[in-house]
Amino acid sequence: MSQSTTAEPPMAEKIRRITDVLLNYWEEKRQNHPFPDVSDIIPEQLSDVWSNCFIVQLHHIKNKENYSFTYFGDALQRAYTRDLTNTPVKYVVSPHADHLASQYEKVLNTGQPLEDDGSYENRDHIMVLYRQILLPLSYCKTGQIGFILGGMRYKLKP
Repeated sequence: MSQSTTAEPPMAEKIRRITDVLLNYWEEKRQNHPFPDVSDIIPEQLSDVWSNCFIVQLHHIKNKENYSFTYFGDALQRAYTRDLTNTPVKYVVSPHADHLASQYEKVLNTGQPLEDDGSYENRDHIMVLYRQILLPLSYCKTGQIGFILGGMRYKLKP
């Protein structure tokens, strides 16, 4: 009796969309909870896509939400023309900042992943075409959203 072997998938199948990679990882980490905790995210487990990821922290300031990047991947810095780590979203110099904040609000209000694609012009007046996913994360296992894990792939169109 011969044993069947499974051939390794072709390279095209190995390269998956960042949205799929992060959503699968998020689902695995959340287990039976509405969403995983920020401490469950282990960058080494996402090494293939981590440079295209970011983490946004939600701050409640006088009952008004404010967001800042606590991690901003190296590959994303070209699209935004700089490292945005520790930068509040409202200070991102781009018309895209308002769109980002509204997308974060949707994730906060629904507690569900959100896929988004579109385009914007960065500070160097280069058009950025992007696809991203935003995934809610809790803080200190409180069950309340305190962070958003995002991943974005993009193309620059000068």
